[in-house]
Amino acid sequence: ADTRETPGVPGGAASVGTDGAAEPDPADRADAAHRPKRRLQLGAGAVAAVLAVAAVAYLAGGGRDKTAAPAHPGAPTTASAASPGCKRSGCLGKDPGATGCANDGKTLITANDGKVTLYIRYSPRCEAAWAKLTEGAPNDTATITTNSGQSQTALIHWGYDAYSPMVDAGNDVTLKVCGHQPEGDNCTPDVADPPQYLTAHPQH
Repeated sequence: ADTRETPGVPGGAASVGTDGAAEPDPADRADAAHRPKRRLQLGAGAVAAVLAVAAVAYLAGGGRDKTAAPAHPGAPTTASAASPGCKRSGCLGKDPGATGCANDGKTLITANDGKVTLYIRYSPRCEAAWAKLTEGAPNDTATITTNSGQSQTALIHWGYDAYSPMVDAGNDVTLKVCGHQPEGDNCTPDVADPPQYLTAHPQH
């Protein structure tokens, strides 16, 4: 028989439990009973520390998210709504959407060309204008012209709608949009002095 002593067990024999595994010393059992409690205390302390840091950061930020949401969801992002990408003659031939001029675009006047609707569109901030047509078909066009000889054309490549690049629409400019389609042609009335016209005929 093995007469070597096992620490904590009298007579050198280890105490054996019902499953055949050595049972721990009573002092170890007492210590193990306190371990989950200590783990819970440590875990609660860590969570409290994280919440305290988050609260300080929240209060330091004024209690609100300072990330600004887009002012116009879906609007062009290449130019700010507050600062147009061009003005007057600097807008000639440029896209109203890409420059941000479309952000405050107003319809000065409309006309029908068969089923097609023609528009003179105008940006007060950019002082520029462009042609637009809706309910058309491929190859239908709408051309905006000025009394100074500038012109830009909207062409439907596919779908039903299109708009043209811009022309200078300063105070002394007169604008007109003419549509062309297989069924015939038609034009809007002339619009002189777009800023004054917009004041006298508020549109959307």
